[in-house]
Amino acid sequence: MTDGLSTASSVIAVAGAMISMVTTFMVLVLMVYLKQTLHPRMRLVCSVMVADFINSTNNSVSAIIALNSGSVPEGIFCTVNGFIGQYSIQASDFSTFSIALVTFLALKRPLNQVTDTFQELTAVTKWVLPLTWALPIVTAVAGYFLLGYKSVGNWCWFPSEPQPLSTIVRYTMTHGWRFLIFATIIPMYGWVFYALWRQHREINNVAAKASEGQPPSIRGSPFRMSRKSL
Repeated sequence: MTDGLSTASSVIAVAGAMISMVTTFMVLVLMVYLKQTLHPRMRLVCSVMVADFINSTNNSVSAIIALNSGSVPEGIFCTVNGFIGQYSIQASDFSTFSIALVTFLALKRPLNQVTDTFQELTAVTKWVLPLTWALPIVTAVAGYFLLGYKSVGNWCWFPSEPQPLSTIVRYTMTHGWRFLIFATIIPMYGWVFYALWRQHREINNVAAKASEGQPPSIRGSPFRMSRKSL
């Protein structure tokens, strides 16, 4: 019974990882073909896709091995698999945060400011994107020296023993960062939705006054809407 559940789990892991690998690869090909990576914010979307593709490819290989062998064997492969998994999943998390940050910056400027938002976002992306991929190296390397990477089923990651070191490493290198990103993204997007709602209301007011023959009057907007920046 246990072997059957283990096999079923490995089959599901292989199928899920391979579907994710194929779909993210197709999205990347389309983004490059349609030249969607020219915009600074789309480069960050591409960063998420690259991180997910690396992670799903890594998981596909380890899950296939686990399906054939029962588990991923300890050794160099397991260490590399765990390192790549930790690195890619962190890069995906930080890329998601970067998208929220750049979206927030694109919408935060008042309507009457003449700052070129597109140029600003390009400059911001130049330092956000390298950090998105540099910070995961720190956590992956630190985790390797603090705890190492061992088989945890269909892939390799930080082992569950010894305690409490394992829990500390897992939360300081992975879970804690993810919780922090969630806690930061929620208010960012909350402000974005509020700004969009307020701008939509003001545009409706202007349209209503124009239909009544009154001169339009737009007050200060909570953000600057720019075709190039969005």
